[in-house]
Amino acid sequence: MKLLTIETRQYLTYYHSRYQQVEALGHELYVLNGEGTEDFWPADRYRLAGSKHIDDMIEKARAWHAGEHFDGVITFSESAVIAVAAVAEALGLPSIGVEAAVNCRNKYLMRQAHARHGVPHPGFRLADSLQTALDAAEEFGYPLILKPTMGAGSNFVFRIDDGDELALRYQQAADGIREMFWAVSEADGIDLGPQGLIVESFLDGREFLIEAVAWDDEVYLGSVVDRITNEGETFDDDVHHVPSSLGPEELAGIHRVVKAAAHAQGLRRSVMHAEVRFHQGKPYILEIAARVGGGGLDAIARITADHDPIRAVADIGAGRLPQVRHYRPTGTHITAMCLLSEAGVVRHVDVPADVSEDERVFLLKITARAGDIIRRPPGRQHHPRLPRHHRRLPRLRPHGDDRARLQDHRHFRGLTAPPQRRRPKPAAASGTRCATTPGPPGPETPTTPQKGQHRMSSTAQDLLTSSPAPRTSRTRRYLMCRPTHFDVTYSINPWMRPEKPTTTDLAVTQWEELRGILTGLGHDVRLIDPIPGLPDMVFAANGATVVDGTVLSAKFRYEQRSAEGPAYRDWLAERGYTVHDAQHVNEGEGDFLFTGTRLLAGTGFRTVVQSHVEAEDVFGREVLGLTLVDPRFYHLDTALAVLDDDEIMYYPAAFSESSRRRLEELYPDAVIATDHDAEVFGLNAVSDGRHVVMAAQATELADKLRERGFEPIGVELSELLKSGGSAKCCTLELRDRTDER
Repeated sequence: MKLLTIETRQYLTYYHSRYQQVEALGHELYVLNGEGTEDFWPADRYRLAGSKHIDDMIEKARAWHAGEHFDGVITFSESAVIAVAAVAEALGLPSIGVEAAVNCRNKYLMRQAHARHGVPHPGFRLADSLQTALDAAEEFGYPLILKPTMGAGSNFVFRIDDGDELALRYQQAADGIREMFWAVSEADGIDLGPQGLIVESFLDGREFLIEAVAWDDEVYLGSVVDRITNEGETFDDDVHHVPSSLGPEELAGIHRVVKAAAHAQGLRRSVMHAEVRFHQGKPYILEIAARVGGGGLDAIARITADHDPIRAVADIGAGRLPQVRHYRPTGTHITAMCLLSEAGVVRHVDVPADVSEDERVFLLKITARAGDIIRRPPGRQHHPRLPRHHRRLPRLRPHGDDRARLQDHRHFRGLTAPPQRRRPKPAAASGTRCATTPGPPGPETPTTPQKGQHRMSSTAQDLLTSSPAPRTSRTRRYLMCRPTHFDVTYSINPWMRPEKPTTTDLAVTQWEELRGILTGLGHDVRLIDPIPGLPDMVFAANGATVVDGTVLSAKFRYEQRSAEGPAYRDWLAERGYTVHDAQHVNEGEGDFLFTGTRLLAGTGFRTVVQSHVEAEDVFGREVLGLTLVDPRFYHLDTALAVLDDDEIMYYPAAFSESSRRRLEELYPDAVIATDHDAEVFGLNAVSDGRHVVMAAQATELADKLRERGFEPIGVELSELLKSGGSAKCCTLELRDRTDER
């Protein structure tokens, strides 16, 4: 047979191995790329349309078909499923139909089809804004799933555990999908349906990957694979096992769900890659793609279930019933896995001989090479233009006389990026050692620190015997407000008790001591005039956030402090700062702490999660949302302090579980405060990178800082603590001013 395969936008040479399998079946394969390179495939069987507009591709295919008389049109590319359906229809060849193809690509339309036909599916909402996503979260509860409507390969698919994480991930995904390969590689000129993000309820059970075939009224499950990955916030698909652990009743349930979903999406004659997850003991459809699965799933299907997905693609493309049967495992056991390294630059890739020479290993593919850049979550670390690749090394455990042949791809040199576009390469396949080092700062290197990335490379003995590394202070500029009108006349946090007497003169004296310490360290302290009737204006940190000379004004939650925002805003605007008026509630540096690479952003009691997205837009910096759960620590700066670029100290009990997890991942060497040190506001500290000005009562915390090479300086601010503030609350840092004012 003569088969035409299509890629709307050439995806390197990723599908060449599939193309070679088609030819090994005895077919002639012709390749049409919408956009791509001239030397992609043998010249006599290759055409380049020069455009991914569907009209141009159909015109090129029709002219070619007139001479070659193709028997069918196929694809292995997710982003070409719709184009192939349109081209096949135009040529009068077998096609799944454009409507069905769109239902299989657009996750929102797919979910609507499932809902109309009563197929068990997760709850879903199209999230065209952060607010609609938050509304969906209110409806579904946490955890939930955020995903693109036109994604693939788990790109920008996140598990979300709370509102601040939703705000952060929503913005990352919304930005990322604008240039994500799978989204921008669809054919132009076709209505693809609603574009954007969807929120789905979370299914908490086991997940299974199925290679299947739809033929008229029947659906055949050719292969079923257990996905046994230990999931986190993202969905790296790195461990599989076959044969499936499903029992007969569970398999029958999956068959019913996949069949119903396939027919709901309009698939009657098609190969399918289906994903099903159990929830409360029942199977639910996650998705069905009108293509075969990637990453070695075709080889696993052949060996463990006697099902050949590649052969099925060729047969169905030509309108022929493929050789297919309902799932019946062969008895061969396989574990498939891949190794995903930490972020950094690959130094070398080693393949141990006990892996490469083991006759049980039937597929070994290395997709990283020295010099490649690895990007990993959390943060915006996947390249927005090209997807991650799943790297798998399946291992076969033969039974009886079954043996697997070794396909040793040790010399595979990775995927070559298109001209002038360098992509982050994935780590080596399972069984390899892929050494990485943190890369230099720049557009090709993640700026988000990874767990362990900043650990010293000394031996354990060195760490036990060496002295703390010397610290270097940096001169800072602070804005402060004398507590001339300080008093506690209302209560908006647990520390404020109006019935307890306060002494304004003592507050001024303690504040002057703090100011004197800062100026004595060489820092530039500016003053804003206090305003009568605003007793909390002394807490200047809450008045705004200033990064790179740009200001996001404060918008207070409580009416009692609302006038402070405009006062600080006007002071900064009059001195030439670029000021952005806040649209959402935020309480300045009380809940925004700058680390030098990102903003840590608090929420839970004062600042709302929408302001995190606003801050990211204003400052152009990554914002990491953190949820506070203890009302005593109502602002982030009462529970966490930035000591130096990417060094922090914090009190874990003040944060939600998911926020603690993110802090542990990003800052594994953070200084941890005791209950006592947190309760005396030891974390409400001011650091210049060497000196840490903090509550004098936080003695254990001070000892820990000395062990790290910092110089803690105690200050007595007991009177201001009656209003829930200490050293950091009294200082607003004015960052990166280029002139003296």
